[in-house]
Amino acid sequence: MYRIADTASAAHDMPTFYARIHQIVGELMSASNFYIALYDDKRKAINFPYYVDEVDLDIPDPTVWEPIGIGNAKGLTAYVLRTGRVQHLGRDAWPDLIAR
Repeated sequence: MYRIADTASAAHDMPTFYARIHQIVGELMSASNFYIALYDDKRKAINFPYYVDEVDLDIPDPTVWEPIGIGNAKGLTAYVLRTGRVQHLGRDAWPDLIAR
């Protein structure tokens, strides 16, 4: 937590800050696929200002705010941000969540 706080106070721009957070998290656990999602409750929209994925080449545009339920703002990330509830899902839980 100290390193994250130190990074926040030393960062000169958000892209550098996000990359450093990714590096710190990557030292604690696997983070080869990592993204930061921001939720604007007023607009009911999500923005992905930082996104790294080893396989998926369809990276969300960091300048776009997508309305909940559209494009990249319709998946599990949107659900968690909208409800504020942490999800621990196994493969068997996905079909039920998608149906709801």
